[in-house]
Amino acid sequence: MKRYLPVVLILLLLSACEPDLPRTLEREVLFSLEIGKGSEQIDLLQAQAGHHFRNRIESREGRIFLSNGQASKLMEFTGFGDLLWMAYDPALNPESLLPEQGGMQGATRSSLALDFENLGEIAVGTDRTILVEEQMESEGIWDDDFGVRLRSRVLRFSGGMFRDTLGQEGPGGTRFPRIENMHIRPDGDIVVVTRIRDGRVVFWYNSDGALVYEARIQNDRLPVPDRDNLLPVLETIVPDPVRDVLHLKLDYYEHTGSDLGGRDVTNTFSMMYQLDLQRSVYTDPIEIPRLTTVVRSFPAFEDEEVQHLYRLVGTGPAGHLFLIARTDSADHVLLILDPDGSVVARRGLQIEDETVTEKYLSVSSEGILVGLIGRSDRADVVWWRTDRLIGRGAL
Repeated sequence: MKRYLPVVLILLLLSACEPDLPRTLEREVLFSLEIGKGSEQIDLLQAQAGHHFRNRIESREGRIFLSNGQASKLMEFTGFGDLLWMAYDPALNPESLLPEQGGMQGATRSSLALDFENLGEIAVGTDRTILVEEQMESEGIWDDDFGVRLRSRVLRFSGGMFRDTLGQEGPGGTRFPRIENMHIRPDGDIVVVTRIRDGRVVFWYNSDGALVYEARIQNDRLPVPDRDNLLPVLETIVPDPVRDVLHLKLDYYEHTGSDLGGRDVTNTFSMMYQLDLQRSVYTDPIEIPRLTTVVRSFPAFEDEEVQHLYRLVGTGPAGHLFLIARTDSADHVLLILDPDGSVVARRGLQIEDETVTEKYLSVSSEGILVGLIGRSDRADVVWWRTDRLIGRGAL
């Protein structure tokens, strides 16, 4: 037995040499919803084989807004889980327990029955204007220029009532390509990011729905640092909350040989660019700090560094960039950057993936990270008070 003791001690010492990880930011469960089709329930079951429904969450001034794709309904809750308003498809949902009214004026709770198709992305304005993507179940119209089918439109709700639809040209316009994300800025401007065959198209409207900018960002014309053998991949586009600027997060894969593939990749890194829409130019890039963890191989006892790429979740009220990465050592790591690239905060996030069936995160207008965490028996609405981090700028 004594002959094996040194080996055991070495293994214990190696396992104790984990790199320093950021301290964990406390998560708060605001409320939970039962799984089902009732008025105060959420349907997370992928009922149709091969069809992926989207469920989204937004927060605005303490209110929680959910888009439930499976049930084709929108819901507004207080931060304590009290249902205030819902718009639902009666063909897929039982009769609402909330009163059917023309709006929320004079009523604390109300509902609206509409014939929805597939619901997806959601955005909420300061005046509680709600946008939700509706995607046609049919094939849609083929667009030769974009190289995709046009199937999506945006439904706009105001005061608890359906207001109008938005398309490419504005109210009542042509349907969009597949919508990747939507935003309503504090000034009421609406930004719709869509995906096409060779890149993205961003449609930017004023609060009335009039088209202000249309930006086509092609994959073969992405900004690339002055280095050899770099393949750029555009991960996310989000608008700045104040300036007429788009934030683009790009991942770069440095490789050997003529094309990218498997072991040819020698390095990866990420950068943030700002696209000034008034001048149609990119600003100087910001390199995102790298996140690496150390993996100890056995039996060679060699350390191997593994790099993890962040993904851009959204922006805070002053343009702070919220990025999240998944690691092997910790659940997730949150990185918050100033618009100039300075690190404001770095924290660990616990999401307990072993019991999670799906998750979606977003950043509120106040700079709070909110999440919809789906499990087999319930869905948790949670948040992390990241607004306190950007308020004091603590690392």
